[in-house]
Amino acid sequence: MTHPPRTTPDVSPPGAPSGAPPIASALVLAGVALVCLAPVLMGAIPELARSSHADLLGAMAIDQAGLARLARSLAYAAGIGLLATLLAWPASWLSRTRPKVALSVAMIPLLLPAYLASAGLSTLRGPGTLLAAFLADPATDPDTSVLVARVTAVLGLALWGSALGVMVLSGAVRAIPSALLDTMALEPMS
Repeated sequence: MTHPPRTTPDVSPPGAPSGAPPIASALVLAGVALVCLAPVLMGAIPELARSSHADLLGAMAIDQAGLARLARSLAYAAGIGLLATLLAWPASWLSRTRPKVALSVAMIPLLLPAYLASAGLSTLRGPGTLLAAFLADPATDPDTSVLVARVTAVLGLALWGSALGVMVLSGAVRAIPSALLDTMALEPMS
């Protein structure tokens, strides 16, 4: 008995030619990045040509404090990305059953400024709230207020970035065959 050849579903956007190569998207993205960076590069290249090598090396030197700030910035970015991915999972799984509703609701944060969620969460520290009373208490360490501000900023950016996670994860979640999920549901957990 011969089986028909397996075909993969076409996941091209509507109106795109069937099987459009992803390399075209990468080339468009690279072209846009080049157009955006060209003015910066055109201003920087003559400046680099005029400066001496000693000035250039001195400007590039990073001290220990600079490395610590860079590492902290990278850790914040990684934490925001991880938290945004975790927040995107439920909406991604919802996109299997109701893709239009899930994706349209998930994209709402991208229409708003990135700082808006952080500003909204900062109202939890507003006058008359329990958190404000806790932070205003003289027994509370002053660094706690800074920590709360950083946590609200990370949460706000993660909420905003979770929309990007939904866009990426929903395609992967929808590609999982339903038969596989049914089989996993029947398999006893051990």
